[in-house]
Amino acid sequence: MQNAVSFDLADASNPVSLDGIGGHGGVADAFAGYQWSIESLRVSLELDLALVAIETTLSGDFIAYRANGLVRPERTVTATARAGWQLNERSQLFVLGGYATTGYVARITVNYESIEASTSGEVQSIVVGFGLQTAVSDEWALRCSFTHQEFEEFSEIEDGFRWTLEPSISVTSLALVRMF
Repeated sequence: MQNAVSFDLADASNPVSLDGIGGHGGVADAFAGYQWSIESLRVSLELDLALVAIETTLSGDFIAYRANGLVRPERTVTATARAGWQLNERSQLFVLGGYATTGYVARITVNYESIEASTSGEVQSIVVGFGLQTAVSDEWALRCSFTHQEFEEFSEIEDGFRWTLEPSISVTSLALVRMF
């Protein structure tokens, strides 16, 4: 998870920016979909529910004050369309695109007048990705994929203190897929 975060006083002209702050964690994911085949072309629609345990902590200096924060997505619902090409009898290369909505929690603490701001809500994003799926039996396949989400910017003013979040999440995954 990467976050571009900026802090400033609502009337200040020089915000502090903390770009490219990373986080680590994991994702538990379940998805269901349907695939259509046309010769070697494979097209599918999928719905995905993920519980996310990725947390980003950050800190930075603002004028003469210290800011500390935490950003944590909690769950993501994604709808994607996937198009793939059957490379051989067992393997498929694919690209995907879609839309996601993610619930998040964010907390910012600043030692300027003991400001503590916290918020939670929903942010939307576009999802893009690619991957390779290989059948390991008639009913099971391994799927290796990379997805990237760029979320909409979120900004809030709390007690005269403004903070802005512009998160993105990149996930590399290996999944066992049950085929019916």
